[in-house]
Amino acid sequence: MKKFFFGSGKKDRNEERRDKPLGGETSVFLTGDDRVDSTKIKLLLDTMAEVISSTDPDRLLVSIVDRCIRLVGAERGILFLKEPGASPAIKVARDAEGRDLEGPIQFSTKVINDVFVSGEPVLLKVGASEPVDFSKSVVDLKLRAVMCVTLSVKEQTIGVIYVDTRAASREFAKSDLKFFDALANAMAITIENARLVAEYVRSERLKESLEIARRIQVDLLPPDPVGLDGFDISGRLEPLEMTAGDYYDFIPLESGKLGIVVADVSGHGVGPAILMSSVRSLTRALMAGQIPIDEALGFLNNQLERDTDEGIFVSYFLGIIDFETRQLTYGNAGHCPPILLRNRSSECIELKRTGMALGVMADTHFGTPESIGLEEGDLLALFTDGIEEAQKKDGEMFGKDRFKAILAEGADAPASQIIDRVFSSVKQFIARGGSGDDLTLTVVKVD
Repeated sequence: MKKFFFGSGKKDRNEERRDKPLGGETSVFLTGDDRVDSTKIKLLLDTMAEVISSTDPDRLLVSIVDRCIRLVGAERGILFLKEPGASPAIKVARDAEGRDLEGPIQFSTKVINDVFVSGEPVLLKVGASEPVDFSKSVVDLKLRAVMCVTLSVKEQTIGVIYVDTRAASREFAKSDLKFFDALANAMAITIENARLVAEYVRSERLKESLEIARRIQVDLLPPDPVGLDGFDISGRLEPLEMTAGDYYDFIPLESGKLGIVVADVSGHGVGPAILMSSVRSLTRALMAGQIPIDEALGFLNNQLERDTDEGIFVSYFLGIIDFETRQLTYGNAGHCPPILLRNRSSECIELKRTGMALGVMADTHFGTPESIGLEEGDLLALFTDGIEEAQKKDGEMFGKDRFKAILAEGADAPASQIIDRVFSSVKQFIARGGSGDDLTLTVVKVD
């Protein structure tokens, strides 16, 4: 096999190191010749000005490679970047004519890996003092010289730039390597800044999208019903994130009735929020069609089971209040049992489940809807599990008993103030390192 020889960009231990003007590292590309050094500095500054003006991160990398090829007189240039936990990957590969390299790209994998590991620039060329074997693929290219330097920011190697040439008239010298190294240090800062800007833009776009989704979800929540003779009803949802998988609704029906829904999609965030908006639309359509509660639950269940991935389900409570008879008729599909506090008897009743959560199994039977009378002074709380399952840092849960006690203590207050008390208590409970979920509570008071 043909022998090539190795010349390293490492400095002798006794060589005095001078501070770099760029990148915070060290640079020895200056020669002491004012004319030569002035030209090199100008080239470096011109290059920075050219690449910094690029607002497209992909175009920036192409510009850096093209500029490096031109400045060091190379025939090819390849830029590698390394993502956390991954091997170095080619991001740009170009030739001296400004064309992308096509097909399998041959280069010295060993050189790339060695530079990544050592952080030291490397110069390989024919005729140097120390022999080294290139891989066969590189020998086949009849290369005369190779240079490879790191792209480093704050002592962290984010990539490398590799250039090579086959021209006998252009064998890289140590001065080329030093200039190339200085150039790469300046370019690394530009690449990192572009990455941070792109990340910021993506983050801001995501925030904007989430804010739009949040506003849409808030707009879909109903206003508290007003003008109800003998009833005070209020609801509130506070998402853990920008959007929530919780949902509640008040649906005015014919003949002096009101539909009340409280539901919770497994998980939280944008996905559950989108699914919940679909559930809301279907529910309102079913109620407008006066579909019986058990049939409505069955229809919703089959739609969700068909259209969602395995493991996605919705706990769902649907009740209808008849204001004239003061009867609540309901179906509870795997949801937290609502709490009914009787004023006259001080009895606490939990409205049991009538079937499993929606979306778990097709063709589930939800049974005959339950019915219960509402009496003067009663307080009905419909909620999601974010209240009972809120946890302190040590794992203690807010729990049902604490929740019931707060409801009972404030039972004489208006419905909206009762919600205030509950939410405030939950937030205070999980303060200092606790964990929570979306909070949803609807309170129905009978006057």
